[in-house]
Amino acid sequence: MAKLENTTDAAQVKQANFHQLFGDAPEMRDAASGETIRCFSGSRREPFHLFAVPREYPVCDFKNIPDILLKRHFTFSANPGEFFVFQIVLWTQEQGLGDIHLFCEAPPFPWRCFNLSSGKRMNLVSHSLQPLWTGLEIPVSASGVHSLKFRIETENFPPQTIELLLTVAGEILKDGGESDDRRLARLRWLDSEIGKEESVFPPYLPLRRDGRVLSWLGHTLELAENGLPHRITSSCRGGNTSCDGPVPELLESPAVFGTRSGAVFQGSLRFLHETETIIRWETCGTLGKMSAHLEGALEFDGTLRFTFTVSPQEDGTEFFQLELHHLQNDYFLGLDRHGGPCPECLDWHWDRRRWQDGYWIGNLNGGMQVRLSDPGALPPLVNAYYSFSPLTPPPAWENDGRGGIRLARQDDAVSALLFSGETLLRKNRELHFPFEFRITPFHPAERERFFRERFYHPMIHHFEIGGADPLEALDFDALRRDGVTCVNLHHGIAQNPCINYPFLNVSLPKLASFVERAHRHGLKVLCYYTIRELTIHAPEFWAFRSMGDEIFYPGPGDGSRPCTNPAGPHPWLCETLGSSFLPAWAEVVKTGELAGTLDLALVTTPGGRLENFYLEGLRCLLERCPLDGLYLDDTSLSAEGFRRLHRIFRKYRKCDPILDFHAWNPFPFHRKRDFGNCSVVYRDMEKLPYVTALWLGENFDYEAASPEYYLTELSGLPFGLTGEMLRSGGNLWRGILFGMTSRYGWLGDPRSLWCFFDAFGLDGLRIESDFDTPPLKMSDPRIRAARFSNARGKKLLALASWCPEKTSIAFPEDWTAPEISGFQRSADYPAGTPVPLEPGKGVILAPGGTEEKPAERNLKWNIGGTFV
Repeated sequence: MAKLENTTDAAQVKQANFHQLFGDAPEMRDAASGETIRCFSGSRREPFHLFAVPREYPVCDFKNIPDILLKRHFTFSANPGEFFVFQIVLWTQEQGLGDIHLFCEAPPFPWRCFNLSSGKRMNLVSHSLQPLWTGLEIPVSASGVHSLKFRIETENFPPQTIELLLTVAGEILKDGGESDDRRLARLRWLDSEIGKEESVFPPYLPLRRDGRVLSWLGHTLELAENGLPHRITSSCRGGNTSCDGPVPELLESPAVFGTRSGAVFQGSLRFLHETETIIRWETCGTLGKMSAHLEGALEFDGTLRFTFTVSPQEDGTEFFQLELHHLQNDYFLGLDRHGGPCPECLDWHWDRRRWQDGYWIGNLNGGMQVRLSDPGALPPLVNAYYSFSPLTPPPAWENDGRGGIRLARQDDAVSALLFSGETLLRKNRELHFPFEFRITPFHPAERERFFRERFYHPMIHHFEIGGADPLEALDFDALRRDGVTCVNLHHGIAQNPCINYPFLNVSLPKLASFVERAHRHGLKVLCYYTIRELTIHAPEFWAFRSMGDEIFYPGPGDGSRPCTNPAGPHPWLCETLGSSFLPAWAEVVKTGELAGTLDLALVTTPGGRLENFYLEGLRCLLERCPLDGLYLDDTSLSAEGFRRLHRIFRKYRKCDPILDFHAWNPFPFHRKRDFGNCSVVYRDMEKLPYVTALWLGENFDYEAASPEYYLTELSGLPFGLTGEMLRSGGNLWRGILFGMTSRYGWLGDPRSLWCFFDAFGLDGLRIESDFDTPPLKMSDPRIRAARFSNARGKKLLALASWCPEKTSIAFPEDWTAPEISGFQRSADYPAGTPVPLEPGKGVILAPGGTEEKPAERNLKWNIGGTFV
């Protein structure tokens, strides 16, 4: 057995019954003998055979015909109101089938085939089985015996038909049967459009347009006559605490799409579509001698999408380029650079081994992401799985490695040239140049809310396998006294045993009971539920597996060696699935009825109908278990999926969700493995408008990180978010400058800091630092400061050292260091007395004696000097 590197204690893992949850019938693994096949085929001359098979007998071997299918005739029964699911199984022998189509002749009920939905094409090779998972919508008024005749048409052979008799009787199912996971009625979730209504939700505002000026929360965009940005402004101020400030320009001059030979795109703008969520426009024009067309769109979260298309009128060569001149340019991340000060110059070219296709540039109050992404390409797999499905660059921008991005500082602006390199032109052969801008911050950072929203996240790896459930004995009142407001429930526990399937019949009542108890004591609950991988214990597992690469990513199977499975996939996966899969997380269930069971998972394919299933699953979960939010452990959910998720919470839970986003670092300082070398906030920026807070993360080095790295890559503040630290609990002294703490229950204990800030007072909390405008500066840049204030006029000063040696600082006023357990000891520092700072640590100071409110002026703290 392969060593399970990511399980708590592999020695305690029992031989798991991998099919106990989804009804995998052992009979379906008993392949028919050669003699049985010859007897069955002897009197039949058809090139393929059809079988009607109940859902209780899912096809799990797609090469060998099960003995039971050749010897048994199945009967079918359904309840009134049920969404009834079954299989039509095709079996080929010597010859493959061409394009397959399924029809139902005079159907008594509405029906659909999930394998062939949405115009999917399917071909079947010789000596194989293909189940067509099919669903019938049985009316609540139906009863009796009904005949259904299905016809299969193929490209190469005459059609064949199969008839089944369905008896409808029994209890009326008001939910279609979705509350019983063994019925597989949840397969209809794949085709759901839940949450797709066009509506804006807080904190966002409906889009507005006045001529060519478009506005949304905190920002405005003025379009030029050709449809490209002429001006972009931001009204965010005060360290991104409000949107009512002055309106600094993000661009020094209008964006220009042109050629190196001097041609510039010209045309007339026309608006096409306007709602409160999106505004679309187009421009038809010319680029030199070429006809050109621009499509643009603004979404309510501040995302701008463009596609520039040129159609050459003759063969030749040309060098295409997009010019931007950034005025808000203090900080930068992307293009193989960690977050930090903006570089003076940079020359970057495409490398498909890296998830790098643009950059973010800006500061706390204004910035923008610039991204050259192909909207039609499959998104890369995240983190440890990136190398199995890396970035697909836009062909016209990459241009066989000739394209790239150059940055250079010119006075107050940083100029960016995004270019294709010398491009071969063919007459009337279009070239498409897609690009995206995301204007930041997406919304003000709610620091007061973050300081009040405090998580308890039990470390499940400390649970004893098969022992008493610590969550059943959890003292909610004690948690409240400690300051906790939210409890995060991981997977691998009685309440949520199997990864990303929290609505199993065996566990959902326990989850609902836990949520009810927590609510009764005034606590909120978040549950681990994301979309990136899926347990093999999902009842729909074999149906999903039959859909090719639509649901599960088609990895190298036995040859897979992601860092989550360094010794290779578990033998059960290799023996049962054969090939075309990518193993994901493995976890031993710690508590409950499934304690000791090994929960294996497969990586899922980003996008597609699995998002529909995931979102309907959320609706199902909220109707039966009123969660307050979700714990998202990385996610491949699209931005549109996040918008739908918010609408589902508001409709079915009547609240705005707490979305706690965690990610592991694919771009570490000291070891560069092939995980894409892309920072989390850049990679997932399209999702940041919709999450509540960040928890970053394994593989982050809080000791080696610069202050600018803390700001741009960890804190979330430039994007309107707040964050917590994970690895080893983070660096509390440095983190607190950005409002970050560790997480209680999972490698951290910030309770003493919670208690301290409760005593200080959180109403009207503000944090000012040297990243704000105007900045709060120390004369030694290795010492950083943040000033806390509240509505009562109280103030604190937090200091943190990036000095490699012990240092000190003195002030002309009296200060005191309050006692904070695990953080600092109490001490008094009269005026002129040095305040010692250990390497990598810091201190929180309160004014000593009678607190005096500083005058309204720019305060500057000088090491060992004066307070001016």
